[in-house]
Amino acid sequence: MGLAISEKHGYTMLTCQEAIIESDDLRELRNKVSELCSGGTKRIAVELAEGTFLNSMSVGILLQCHMQVDDRDGEFAIIHANREDEDLLDTLNLTCLLKTYASVDELATD
Repeated sequence: MGLAISEKHGYTMLTCQEAIIESDDLRELRNKVSELCSGGTKRIAVELAEGTFLNSMSVGILLQCHMQVDDRDGEFAIIHANREDEDLLDTLNLTCLLKTYASVDELATD
């Protein structure tokens, strides 16, 4: 998958270079969030690549990432979730935990 790391609007951005498809991609994401949290990072946003569609495994990993950040009194956000993903998170009543934003700029205004 490949993750690009940058800083924007006070967040450490993990930008997925390709759609999250395999469990290895999810482990890479979870491990990077864990590494950042261990290093003291408190605000992390995951920017999903076009073509990413969340499934039960990816929702579980994103929840684990959220909990790692939240345990350190931080903030976790998801950027570029598609409409179906937002509907899934809403149906599962997870929108109170997993904040989604249409764009990086929208994140800055929250």
